[in-house]
Amino acid sequence: MDHFSTFKETMMKKILLILCSLLLLNISTSQSKTRPTCEKSKKTHKCIQPEFLKAGDRVALISPSYYSPLEEVQKTAQILRQWGLEPVIGPNVGKRLNKKYAGSVEERVEDIRWAMNDPTIKAIICNRGGYGSIHFIDYFSLEELRAHPKWVVGFSDISTIHGLLTCCSMMSIHGTMGIFLQAGRADDTSIFLRELLKGTIPQYFVPAHPFNIQGSATGTLVGGNICTFAPNLKSQADATSKDDIILFIEEVEESMHNIDRQMQILKISSFASDFRPLSRLNLVDRRLASLL
Repeated sequence: MDHFSTFKETMMKKILLILCSLLLLNISTSQSKTRPTCEKSKKTHKCIQPEFLKAGDRVALISPSYYSPLEEVQKTAQILRQWGLEPVIGPNVGKRLNKKYAGSVEERVEDIRWAMNDPTIKAIICNRGGYGSIHFIDYFSLEELRAHPKWVVGFSDISTIHGLLTCCSMMSIHGTMGIFLQAGRADDTSIFLRELLKGTIPQYFVPAHPFNIQGSATGTLVGGNICTFAPNLKSQADATSKDDIILFIEEVEESMHNIDRQMQILKISSFASDFRPLSRLNLVDRRLASLL
């Protein structure tokens, strides 16, 4: 493994340590079981908090975006068994289209719908990101997605699914995925996810930075991969359409000019005047980004 690959892996671990818990900030940084509410202007509405997992609960493994080999997904399933959970692999996992996609749009939608609509499945862990979630934004109704609340876990291209869930007021976890779990490493991101799914809300600490602006804010935490969610503006997966939001951004291996392009899209869109603090980007070596 070359120096950059080692550096990238280290940075990804740091990013995911933060992001695995960020979407649960509006629960609490304590371990309170109180169901939170999201503030929307003068009107208060509840955020749907799925139930935390217990031993024996079923967890679906699906590939909404890029292809994951079935043998690799089976390794992830073995890790979940070690956690005391019952993994179930999506019917279309292992299929491949045009060398990259995890099957056709219809096959990927079928697996999402199968996992979301089965009330016995208590969580969904996506096998990997990549690209392709934008293909099925209009395949689901928000009513369908909120019918059986459950934790959905992933990052990168899975940010579109997080956007859909945010728009139907359901909490989700922007955290590590099967492609990392299957390596069998007991790293911090894997441990955080395991404990988070069982109800232990982690505390996290972010190093100070000269660009920080001291203060406090309350809002619904939304965001994810900027190159994934920026194109979703004005769609039903547009999490920035919420009032009183706190936006966070995750990005790796994108050029500076492309990240700037996405930021400019957000800046000129109508949402820019409505959101609360923007979690800023720290661009590292022109290829990596982490939250400050």
